[in-house]
Amino acid sequence: MVKDQHPAAVQEATASIIPVWLEAFKVLLDLDISQDVNEQSWDGLAIRKELFKASTPCAYIPCSTLIRIVHRPSIS
Repeated sequence: MVKDQHPAAVQEATASIIPVWLEAFKVLLDLDISQDVNEQSWDGLAIRKELFKASTPCAYIPCSTLIRIVHRPSIS
């Protein structure tokens, strides 16, 4: 597995990159979907579809790891 071969890179990703991406996904998915449906462009729905596809691998991450990533203390 990648974490066995490159532990520093995995630690960096779980500590800094993944939380930012998950927060961005959350913000985008929290937007009112009716606005996307009522517009001429379906770009908003396409983005939502891609977000769900990108988040599918998260289903294979242990819950304890996801909780630690999502509920990390704020860095001030």
